Amino acid sequence: MISSNKNTVVCLCLAVFSLSLASPIQNRYTPEGGLCRDYDIPVTVTSKNYPWIAPKWSDNFGFVDLLSAGATRSTANFPLPLGAPESQTASHQISGTFCRPKKQGKYSKTVLLATHGLGFDRSYWNSPYKPEKYNFAEYALARGYSIFYYDRLGVGRSSKYVTTASIPFRTSSNS
Repeated sequence: MISSNKNTVVCLCLAVFSLSLASPIQNRYTPEGGLCRDYDIPVTVTSKNYPWIAPKWSDNFGFVDLLSAGATRSTANFPLPLGAPESQTASHQISGTFCRPKKQGKYSKTVLLATHGLGFDRSYWNSPYKPEKYNFAEYALARGYSIFYYDRLGVGRSSKYVTTASIPFRTSSNS
């Protein structure tokens, strides 16, 4: 029997929360016409980044001074606040959903790759709001197509990253 003191309740809540984090990803809405499965795909990314070498500013005035110095005609030869490019490699996780039609047909082996735009995540393609009208995954599956839609890096359930020390230039995947 579990005692009812506060420490036991807190520990039990933390254990349940930890298990929920470790459990498989559950999609909020599953298209009716498809068999769907969520995936976490590990990727290694190498990018050429330019390190930020300008002096750090301590307040907003310093930042405005930097922008002003770089944007005025009298300082056309103002040095770039970026250093020489550096190659950096990092491992990330892309989270996505693959759906295939329940009924195999002419286009079943054709996979539509759906990527969202800025400000959205993969639910853009799989909206639970009036799915017969606004859900592209439902639409594709009803016509016999398979579909893979995913969260881009830094969005949704994919890996988040912070890049304040450098500016990415060119990116290639090693996976």
